[in-house]
Amino acid sequence: MRHETKEPAVIQDADRFDIFFSYSRQDQDFADELQQALEATGKRCWIDRQKIQHTAIWEEEIKSAIERSASILFISSPDSAASDVCGWEVGYARELRKKIVPLLHRPVVPLPHWVAEIHAIPANRDASLADTAAAVIRAVDTDLDFQRRRADLQTDAGKWKREGRRKSLLRHGQDVSEAEALILTSRQKGELTELEQDYVEASRAYRLQVKLTIAISLLPFAIVVGAWWTVDRQSRSRELAA
Repeated sequence: MRHETKEPAVIQDADRFDIFFSYSRQDQDFADELQQALEATGKRCWIDRQKIQHTAIWEEEIKSAIERSASILFISSPDSAASDVCGWEVGYARELRKKIVPLLHRPVVPLPHWVAEIHAIPANRDASLADTAAAVIRAVDTDLDFQRRRADLQTDAGKWKREGRRKSLLRHGQDVSEAEALILTSRQKGELTELEQDYVEASRAYRLQVKLTIAISLLPFAIVVGAWWTVDRQSRSRELAA
C-alpha cells in the first residue's frame, strides 16, 4: 500500500505573526503608528491597509493571516465597533478561540459584549505611543510561546481543511506528539477547537497506519529470517550430536 509522505512543514518566521490588527480605516493613522512602535521592539504585525469589500480571495487571505497570528489586537472605537469587516475578523478569531487583546482607543458606548468579557487595555489620552505599545506587548507576551505554537497548528489544520484533508498535510513523527501535548494544554485552557482536535486525531491515526503498514511489509522478511535461523540452529545441533 502506498502512502503519501512529506517532510514536516516548517513554518518560517516570515509566515507567522505575533499580532493581527483589527481596526477601522478611521483609525488608520493611529494603527500605523502603533504598528511601527511594536515592530521597533521586534514584534511581527499583520495589518490590512486595503480594507476592501469582501471577496473570496480577500476572505481567505484574512483567515490565513488570523490563523498565523498569535494574538488579535482589536483597536476599539465607535467606527470599529460598527464595522462589519472588524466584526467578521473578530468573529473568525473567536471561532478559533484566539487570544484577543482589545485596546480601548476611542470611547464606545455601549462596548461590544465580547469586549466587556475580556480584560481590555484602557484608553489613556495622556499615555505616549511608547507606553501604549508597552501595554500591548505585556498583554501579547503572556503565554506567547504557547500562542505561537498554537497558531502554527491552526495554520496547518486550516490548510488541511481547505485542501480536502489530504494525508500529505498531516503531521507525523515527533510533530504528532508535540501537537498532542499542545491540544491537551488548549483543552485545559478551554481554547481547543474542533478542527484542531480533528487534525491531531487524523495525524495520530495516520501515524499508526503507517507504522502498521511498515510492520506488515517487514513480516515476510521476519518469517524468512526466523525460518533460516531455525534451520541453521537445527543443523548446528545435528553437527554437534554427530
